Amino acid sequence: MEKLSKTLKKVVDLHFENYYNKSIKDGTLLKGRTNSIIYSNIYGLNTMITASLCRSFESSLGSLFDKLLNEASVFFNGNSFTKINVTPKKIVKVDLGFERNGEINIFENKLHGELDNKKSEVEKTKLIERYEILQKLHPEKKINFFLGVVGNKNGGMVSNWDKGRVGDWFSDDEIKVEEDLYNYISGDENFFPWFVSEIMPYIGIKYSELEQMVYTIYNKK
Repeated sequence: MEKLSKTLKKVVDLHFENYYNKSIKDGTLLKGRTNSIIYSNIYGLNTMITASLCRSFESSLGSLFDKLLNEASVFFNGNSFTKINVTPKKIVKVDLGFERNGEINIFENKLHGELDNKKSEVEKTKLIERYEILQKLHPEKKINFFLGVVGNKNGGMVSNWDKGRVGDWFSDDEIKVEEDLYNYISGDENFFPWFVSEIMPYIGIKYSELEQMVYTIYNKK
């Protein structure tokens, strides 16, 4: 797993580097806060930095975990894809796809899977469209599609997850929640605890480093 660890940590490093260049370097992180009579008179500078950074960075977490799960799929399955070539001129995207044991699996992944009814319908429709495309391209293969929930706020698998309105559109066997998701993608029940102990702390370290950099930048102004 040492090779996978190095690969995933490189993904994390690059994500933080790109995030800094796109969201921090231009100096707009606190735009709309430092000049506001509300924020500037209630919160101190570091509190505004923390709140702004958390909100901004969280919006990028979905893409980070998509990249991490994709690389994990490459490692365990030997192949992975995020695009389906329908025709030379038509390409449709998925968050993650891979083939294993003659079956093709596709995912639309969400950080917590807290979708309202309208959004749940959109995600289900999207998956069915891609399922039908793949079925035409590969009529000899079984196609599986899933809504992937990257992190369960209640902890555990789908049985301990609050589906909310998602359950109106997705059955239990169409949802992979946290541990279920990581284990299904890898085909290895040891992958999830390894990921939590090896990769998650590294993401936390990189975030703390980023936070300190941002504090330094804004406290110098």
